[in-house]
Amino acid sequence: MKIKPRFSLALLALLLVGLVTSWLARSRVTAGISTMPAAEAQASSPDPGSLRWYAQKAFAAGDTNFQLILSPRTPRASDLNQAISNYSIVVGQLITQKSVWYDPPDAIYTWYKFSVSETLTQKPYTPCASCTFTPTPPADLLPLQAGQILLPLPGGSAMIDNVVVETNIEDFGGMVQGEKYLLFLNLDTNQQGVVPIGPQGVLHVNSDGTFAPVMMLAPGEFEPVSSGLTTQYGNSLIQLRAASQLRGYN
Repeated sequence: MKIKPRFSLALLALLLVGLVTSWLARSRVTAGISTMPAAEAQASSPDPGSLRWYAQKAFAAGDTNFQLILSPRTPRASDLNQAISNYSIVVGQLITQKSVWYDPPDAIYTWYKFSVSETLTQKPYTPCASCTFTPTPPADLLPLQAGQILLPLPGGSAMIDNVVVETNIEDFGGMVQGEKYLLFLNLDTNQQGVVPIGPQGVLHVNSDGTFAPVMMLAPGEFEPVSSGLTTQYGNSLIQLRAASQLRGYN
């Protein structure tokens, strides 16, 4: 009869130890689970206004595409003579193009690969002192062959968090593969890359040798480079070529 109380006390002690151990273990597990989602949520929360932020907002709304209009952040020429004085002028055929999302600085650039068929003027390359970011070209567009250049312009489309995010330069009509273009460029021959005036310095060369801006201009809207080509050179590649040779623009 005396053995039973001893056995009961021992059993009770074991039960208490088990309960305490279980409670402590459960507390540690619960604490770990409660902190991990908060940390993960904080790490995955993008900055408001960033492309990833827009992508996640679109995805949450059930959308698979998102478009954003950008104002051009590239240099502009005030008139054609300034463009001719400061930039190289080439004629190139568009071979291919590819868009890349760079994060940082949270921007999409499209790389246009051209085969240069004619160089009208050649100016020394001027490094950009105010540029805070220089995009690196995608590896599958390299190496460049002789006579090829890469032209980066802001804008394009990229897949971000399962959403196709498209950033378009305001009034930029785009370029067509296989077509020829007149390009005003800050040409870096060592790096085989270029820094353009921007859409203002890209003009389509029509089959008859005339030019058409890739910027979508409203009726009556004035654009100094394309307007200068019309007034000074009859909007003609032949006249511009002759003038560059006679006046020694190089």
